[in-house]
Amino acid sequence: MKKNESPRASAWGRTRDALAAVHNLETLLRSPRVGASTLAALLPELVGSCVVLRAAFDGAESLARTELAAYANERLLVLEHALNEAGAGGLETRARLALEQVVSSVLSELDAAVDLLDLSERAHGASVGELSLAELTRAALGMVGSSPPSAEGVLVRVDTEDAACVVLADPHVVARVLGGAIVRVRAAGVRDIVVRARCEARAVTLTVAPAPADGATGSPVTTRVMRRIPPTDAILEDAVTAIGGRLAAGERSVVLSFPVVREK
Repeated sequence: MKKNESPRASAWGRTRDALAAVHNLETLLRSPRVGASTLAALLPELVGSCVVLRAAFDGAESLARTELAAYANERLLVLEHALNEAGAGGLETRARLALEQVVSSVLSELDAAVDLLDLSERAHGASVGELSLAELTRAALGMVGSSPPSAEGVLVRVDTEDAACVVLADPHVVARVLGGAIVRVRAAGVRDIVVRARCEARAVTLTVAPAPADGATGSPVTTRVMRRIPPTDAILEDAVTAIGGRLAAGERSVVLSFPVVREK
């Protein structure tokens, strides 16, 4: 651990490094310039990266986190098995292609699982601040710097016409919750989506729903979202509860609500 670095930051540094190592392996497997001997020398390190990633999910204290840990462990077992098989048999053309297929199929799922883990930990130790609802919405949708390579860019409309009230929230947590809500609505077949922010008497709402057919509502913004995996809904609900909010999911819409601090 580096000087003045918190234990959580140090642990997340190791987790991110381990995930980056798997991304690096995928890149090397696809490069014809990288020989079998070079790849073979990296495999023990990659098995170690799986151990680091598994440890990141250990110690779950909620049902949602237990489900997430079980899902991540299943994907890591698949990856470890493929790495061990490749190491035992050599990395000639057929074995190399087989390993590349496994890494490619597992990687985006691991990206999503780690992102959900980060959401859960941030939500239960949220660093909140006061923002207008409009600022919070746009800040959350604009947070792309920490998105992993497998995150998808999605164009949504943003309506903050009635969002001047001040709320207390962590934009990083809201960003991931909105991302999960957008993916859920897209999974219902909706392609033109609006994120609508509204200040009401006792609560504020962020609604992810189909945009009006005339396309007149809201300005377009490109945001980054992770793929939807089985533990997503449980982690989203747990995270929203942790920050004092509520999540209501319909067939083609999701509503996030939490208390208003004051009118601006």
